[in-house]
Amino acid sequence: MRYSFRLAQLLGHSPDPKRRPGIIKAIVEHTGLDRHKVAALLRNDVKYLPLDTISLICGYLIDHGFASPDQLPGALFGIEPESFWEMLARRTSLHICLGTRQAPDSDYLDDAWIVTADSLLLGVLLNEVSTLGGTAKYYPQSATPPIASSTVARAAPHPDEYVQWLVLSPEKGKEDRFQPKAWRVCEEFDAVEKDKALVCLGSVKSNPVIEIILARAFGATPFESQDHVQDARERRCPVWFRFRAGVDPPLPSCAGGLQLSKSQRTAQPGIYYERADGSWDHVVWDDDHHDAGLILYQYAPALGRLEMVVGGFSSRSTRLLAQVLTPKLTSKLWPPPCNTPSLQTGIFIVKFKFAKEDHGGRDILSMRYSGDVDVIALDESVIARRIQS
Repeated sequence: MRYSFRLAQLLGHSPDPKRRPGIIKAIVEHTGLDRHKVAALLRNDVKYLPLDTISLICGYLIDHGFASPDQLPGALFGIEPESFWEMLARRTSLHICLGTRQAPDSDYLDDAWIVTADSLLLGVLLNEVSTLGGTAKYYPQSATPPIASSTVARAAPHPDEYVQWLVLSPEKGKEDRFQPKAWRVCEEFDAVEKDKALVCLGSVKSNPVIEIILARAFGATPFESQDHVQDARERRCPVWFRFRAGVDPPLPSCAGGLQLSKSQRTAQPGIYYERADGSWDHVVWDDDHHDAGLILYQYAPALGRLEMVVGGFSSRSTRLLAQVLTPKLTSKLWPPPCNTPSLQTGIFIVKFKFAKEDHGGRDILSMRYSGDVDVIALDESVIARRIQS
């Protein structure tokens, strides 16, 4: 079992330099600790933690009203997840966001609908979180151990709060409707002062909050195209959706568009990703045999904050993701490829290849996918390069 140091979470400290309210300086002046030491504590980047340091930090938290004596030092420590589903289940507040579609001639949200594939994926997600991917049954039914036992029994972790968000899917000419709602979801999630996760289902084509998550993760500007860059290495996001001309909404996106760069024009729809050597590869979409999905997460242990994207390039691949999110697949999603004490990031492209008869079936609720599934993890160097820059 591993623990993280949650000082940043207790203080509501943001790693964004523009939003730091002088926390480090205040702690240094109160405790006498070295400034670099305090910064490392806020990042959860310490290997050794002397008792006198913990005492000084506890004193600061009590004196400034961030915690009461009976909460410390326990509130400073959090248990770290040991699997993909546990990463979600250990969040106190789980927020799930889906995109909704609306009839072209309607101005009301009451008649908006959720695509079947997103609904299927939502059901699988809730089931896997609540059962820890089928492992919850191995936990004791009660967290209270027998009186004669010295072993502390741990009940299966689970969120205490579920919050669902519905946003309008991107549509040309309606930016003033779908963008403000997407920003409001992110702002209200940011304001939650507890262990939290925001999971967005779909893609940048169907869920505008995904656009914001990708932009924030890699320092891009949301809802602004990067198709104009001279070379694909200049793209901020290491993944890119090549839209289907005439099918997908032609909206500006930091992680989607119609050409990878000025020097690298692309005709094949699908999900493109950067490789360790700086070149770009892709998983194609076509109508008969291929499709692609994306699973991305960024977890900050010191903040107890998780943002995640799960969805397909198309509705078909989103439905297929719902069918293949088994322990065999999710075991390839953990541990995160890019793992530091302050930030853990994983980006995975799911590649589907199937026979034509798999695609041709119409009863999508009873169909079971029997084709090939492959998981491609983006290289650690690719992710780190984008985050650090």
